[in-house]
Parts: sequence; structure tokens; C-alpha cells
Amino acid sequence: MVETGGVPLVLTGRKVLVVDDVRFTRTTLVKILRQIGDPTVFEAADGEAALAALEGEAAGTELIITDLTMPKLDGLGLLKEIRAGHGAIPRDLVVIMLTGHSGLDPIGSALLLDVDAFLAKPTSRQALEKCLEQTFRAPHRHGAIGDPERYRAVELSSMGADAEVVPESPGPRQDEPVALAALPVDSVLSRDLLFSNGRLLLRARTRLNARLVERLRELAPLAGLPDTIYIFSS
Repeated sequence: MVETGGVPLVLTGRKVLVVDDVRFTRTTLVKILRQIGDPTVFEAADGEAALAALEGEAAGTELIITDLTMPKLDGLGLLKEIRAGHGAIPRDLVVIMLTGHSGLDPIGSALLLDVDAFLAKPTSRQALEKCLEQTFRAPHRHGAIGDPERYRAVELSSMGADAEVVPESPGPRQDEPVALAALPVDSVLSRDLLFSNGRLLLRARTRLNARLVERLRELAPLAGLPDTIYIFSS
């Protein structure tokens, strides 16, 4: 047990799987994990190897830290397999996605696959400690995992894939600007949500469940999200 900001962070006895095709990245993450606790850490070089490990020596893993871009099966494909139900792997397994400013395009799909957190690359010990603290000290933040079919329907190759989309209203609906920090759960986007570079993140009429709202707030400093989100007024 390690104290982080006065809050006990428990890694001892947990199984963690680090997935990245770059050996240096895996080695660095494993080193940091062992500095802040004493977990049993497994490694995999791609999503296919990760799935095999989760059904073998790494069965019972409680946390996956995975890169987005990898050969064979990438991080999104791995996350989709887990959420949609792959063998006996728990569908609610905690998945933290590594990303950087050059790899933001697939984030929309990761959001719809209920990723548990994003971690910027390169990762520091401080950033990893904070991320793990939030993950393990606040289990309520995850919310329920949805129906497997919902995850199977998520397209990994397109930006802004539909989540829970609200049908068009027969009458006029007003959009309302809301600060991202004050974005209410279950609000509905009245306009497409874009990155600062103009690329689509989430489509208009997407309902923002608790997981999406939380991830958007975490993404703001990394992805250059707007301070103001437009939602349909209640």
C-alpha cells in the first residue's frame, strides 16, 4: 500500500496487463507500476496476445493499460472484444487507454466503448498515480456496462460513431450553451462535438451518459475540447 496525496493506493496483489507493441514503453510502465505498488504485471505486444493472456496466465487481471495503435489487433479492437464479451474475460474489466496529441482520431470510438480512462503519452509516475487513484478509489465512477450488442455495433474505423442517439423531435428544440465542467449527465448534444482541429468527436443528438461526461472532462486538456458544449435545453 502506498500513500498518494493522503489517499491509500492499493496495487499489491492486483494483476495488471500492459499492452504495447513498443518494448521500451512496456518496460517503462512496468517500472513505474512497481515503484508505486507491488502488482503482478503481465505484458503483451498487441491485442491478440493480450486476449490470449487474459484467458491464460493473466486470467483474473483487474486492470489493462493499452496503447491505441498496435499491429494485429489495436487498442480499440481489444477494448471492443472485452466489452462485447470475449470468452470468460469480464466485460467490466478496467481499461486505461494510452494516447497522445497525434492519436486523437479514434477517441470517439473509445468513448462509445466505455473506456475507463485516458492516459497521455509519454506517461509520468505522477500522472499514472493520479489515474490509478481515481480508478481504484472511486469505483462508482465506472457505471454499468451496457448490452454486448451495443458494443458490437460500434464502428472502429469511423469518427463520431453513434452512441445512444435521440430521435429527431417533431417540434423545434432550442440548443443551450453549457460549460464542459457543468455538463449534466443524460444531456443530449444539439450540435456535433468537434476537436479544436475541426475533426468530429461525437455526433449531434448523442445522449451523454455518466461515463461519457466523465471522459469528456478528462479529455479536455489533452484533446483541445471546447469550453462550451451545446445541448438541447430541457
